Amino acid sequence: MARHPLDLTGKRFGALEVLEATGRTPKGASLWRCLCHRCGAETVIEGQRLTAKKSPKVDCGCAYRDKRADLTGKTIGVLDVLKYTRTSQNGDRLYLCRCHLCGAEKELPASTIRAKLTSCGCRQYSSERMESMSRMGVAVAIVDGANIPALARKEANATSHTCVRGVTRLNDGTYLARCQVRGERWWQGGFCSIETAKTARDKKQKELMDKYNIELDPQPPD
Repeated sequence: MARHPLDLTGKRFGALEVLEATGRTPKGASLWRCLCHRCGAETVIEGQRLTAKKSPKVDCGCAYRDKRADLTGKTIGVLDVLKYTRTSQNGDRLYLCRCHLCGAEKELPASTIRAKLTSCGCRQYSSERMESMSRMGVAVAIVDGANIPALARKEANATSHTCVRGVTRLNDGTYLARCQVRGERWWQGGFCSIETAKTARDKKQKELMDKYNIELDPQPPD
């Protein structure tokens, strides 16, 4: 008995809405005209690509094209994208950008740029935070060869994809932990989670600080 093709009309697969059947391929696969709600384009897709359990089609391909598109010369949010610089370990393209608010130039990943930032990070420096930083001597204070502000800092860099200081995600899905004290660098990879990598990093930084007799005052004097 011949099998009747599944009617996909009106169904939604990710950003794709199936409008109507539009024939078959030379091999007999059903074709469907779809509207991509992500970019507004219409496209024809094989039904089996929409219903596949592994890596189903969820847009017309615009997400991939946007990811690979060159952002050089564009203004996005408060950033002027000056030039492409390199590709990060996780495959994201990095660009040198200039912030409209402070005029600073920073290297940022394309995914961050596309988020249409309202600042390059300059707005986070509130008067309260700057006062606290001043009390700690964070004006690039180097004591006996140790960068005390860097050791005391807890937050990750603006370009961090893990949002954890000293922890980087590698291409194989594992995590790399690293730290530096008085020019002595340490790194170790293969961690299965951000938490285990952070724990190892914090422990090693404490060991190196003890080695060089470095102490941080948890409550800086007024």
